Amino acid sequence: MPDLPFIEQVLSTLDNNWIRADKTPFTALFPCIKALSKDIFIECIDLAEINKAFPDTTYFNSTVDTNFTRIKLWSDVWNNNRSIIISRLQAYAGNGRHMHGRDTDCVRLDKQTTQSFLETHHLQGGTSAYYKYGLIHNDALVAVATFGKSRVMTDGPVYYRSYELERFCAATGYRIVGGLSKLLSHFLHQHQAKHLMTYADADWGTGHSYIKLGFSYTGYTSPQLFYCINNKRYAANRLPTHINKNHCLLAYNSGAFKYVLNQL
Repeated sequence: MPDLPFIEQVLSTLDNNWIRADKTPFTALFPCIKALSKDIFIECIDLAEINKAFPDTTYFNSTVDTNFTRIKLWSDVWNNNRSIIISRLQAYAGNGRHMHGRDTDCVRLDKQTTQSFLETHHLQGGTSAYYKYGLIHNDALVAVATFGKSRVMTDGPVYYRSYELERFCAATGYRIVGGLSKLLSHFLHQHQAKHLMTYADADWGTGHSYIKLGFSYTGYTSPQLFYCINNKRYAANRLPTHINKNHCLLAYNSGAFKYVLNQL
């Protein structure tokens, strides 16, 4: 399979995991796949191919005003996180093992348990967030949400404290209906929080699901440059000093959409 074009690798894997999809002439610089059960378009970006003729970086800008889900899937991310990506696409397509949040219990988690779960099930891995909560079903951890410490915000006439939802994910293969809502409600109640912000990865759509949870869209963070070598990504400001950036391939994410839950 590695000898196949990147889009063919993705199509074959989707088919093997019961996700019906096909190529589409959707307008984009790179080959696209459409999931047939939903309005989901997956733009398959081969890291080596794009570096032969890199487009203007404005191409990676995203807009929140779309009526479909557009995913930018890079080959290096695919190679490193295939099982997580398949699970996430299955959830987008309405597949996977369904579970209701009401059938789970909220618990406080320790750092080691949280890190292990996120490294296994979240595309961006672990986090140093201060508050860590999970959902338990039949003694198994099936979802995790992490939150940063509150910060005093001074952008209004009255100072207030704001928290950040840093990570949320379900276990690979699970789709937990109402899971994030339950974790958010538990956190807000436990800490009497009235203001919460989060960022939705624009490589994976617009984050519109936050609107259903009471959040409001408040802004967009521009795409970020990464240096890639041996299928490993480094943010431009975190490239180790022993790595020559001239030996790296370039990649950009699509930025992030900011959402705020304001109950002040």
